[in-house]
Amino acid sequence: MNTFVEHSISNMKNKGSLSDQDIKIYLSILSAAEQLFDLTLPPHSLDTSFSFLLGDDRKKMEQLFCSLVVHWDITSQLTNEDLPEGKEFDQFPTIQHLLTFLSDKVQKC
Repeated sequence: MNTFVEHSISNMKNKGSLSDQDIKIYLSILSAAEQLFDLTLPPHSLDTSFSFLLGDDRKKMEQLFCSLVVHWDITSQLTNEDLPEGKEFDQFPTIQHLLTFLSDKVQKC
């Protein structure tokens, strides 16, 4: 993990905005985006738009979502309404929205 990412995470922890589990999920979101799309993403704030990050590509959002669902082993908890087709960026407009969704599902496991 690079120093800038570590500094960003440290700041978020100090502000009390993220638990240790949330930080793991946050890092998994950044890592999956980098691996799937060969992107080198600088650390982003939680309010960064997925539409911006993924170039408004809904298929990329779907791939990212599916990758994270498998990674966190929460497929059995999903419904069709969790990622409505054509409304991917409406459902998860920012990193924070996806982080909250994943965190809620992981805690239920």
